[in-house]
Amino acid sequence: MDRRSNPFRPGAGAQPPALAGRDRELQDFDVAIQRYMLGHPERSILLSGLRGVGKTVLLRECERIAGGHGWESRSLEAGRGEDSLVEAVAAGARTALAFGQADSGSRGRDMTDLLLALGEAAAERRTGVLFMIDEMQFLPKRELADLCMVLHKVSQHAVPVMVAGADLPSLPGLVGEAKSYGERLFSFRTINSLSDADARRALADPVAPGATWEPSALDEALRAAGGYPYFLQEVGRCAWNAAPRPDLIAHADVRRATPEALRSLDEGFFRVRFDRATDGGRAYLRAMAAMGPGPHRTRDVAQHLGKNSTAASAVRANLIRKGLCYAPRPGYVGFTVPLFDGYLQRIGEEQRSQSRTGAAAPPREPSDTRLR
Repeated sequence: MDRRSNPFRPGAGAQPPALAGRDRELQDFDVAIQRYMLGHPERSILLSGLRGVGKTVLLRECERIAGGHGWESRSLEAGRGEDSLVEAVAAGARTALAFGQADSGSRGRDMTDLLLALGEAAAERRTGVLFMIDEMQFLPKRELADLCMVLHKVSQHAVPVMVAGADLPSLPGLVGEAKSYGERLFSFRTINSLSDADARRALADPVAPGATWEPSALDEALRAAGGYPYFLQEVGRCAWNAAPRPDLIAHADVRRATPEALRSLDEGFFRVRFDRATDGGRAYLRAMAAMGPGPHRTRDVAQHLGKNSTAASAVRANLIRKGLCYAPRPGYVGFTVPLFDGYLQRIGEEQRSQSRTGAAAPPREPSDTRLR
């Protein structure tokens, strides 16, 4: 097929050609905005899930929906500096307001004054303001506590100011730790991989009506991608480029394309995260991968490493701070990147082969190329 017209777009936060399987979340957000406009404030929304499931895309869709109702929006990303959230919220508010409040020296009080004044001004204009905060796991606990306190006051005054945030699966627990009432301020939505039917739509809809997938080709692509939106985009991109016909993606095309999709994911999506880990962190990640997809009990990982739990816990804490792991519940640890265990096993096999032969490992055969 013509590579210039390839509809698939793998990328960080890139809008997919077909946003499948997220209708419920978007409809609920639309209703929440409309309830605000009718004087019935709703809780802010927090999206949590693994890397590559499309949380950032959903934040952008929330922005589009809010804009369709006349709301203003401000997009923020946590972790860009110690005071990034406070400064960004203040800057966003001051673009709409000119006043002398919010200079008490108290971070939480200043944020509250800013957003209450902003909400009151927005209500007078029959509009609202949406703050979108991505990568919330990088917020210092103090800033997350400030945010909870501010939203508590905002909800009490019923002003049209709302937050839509995204984070890794540890988000609900972090909010509860920051403020005892924090979990009551948000509507938590877990974003998972797509169902089989939705994954098929994500691949099939973008090529129609001018072309189609051979049924077995679509099955093969789904097997390779595992239902994760980012992986579906990568496999779809490579399959489109490998197809010689302008109207059909055949099973043989997907078989040829899968090694290229896998190499692209290994060299980009997976490797960029693995490279962020220290030597000790990489050993910990490899130990987790050797045990399977997870999550795993932390004491079992420590035992696999031959370390005591205290020594291993410091390494695990560093991996969590870097967003490479998360704690789904006390005493357990999991990968934040889906199918990361498969990647670590693949590069382990290549490294062992290279060590034995003294040369680079030969390219994998298509039958061995799978993310699982």
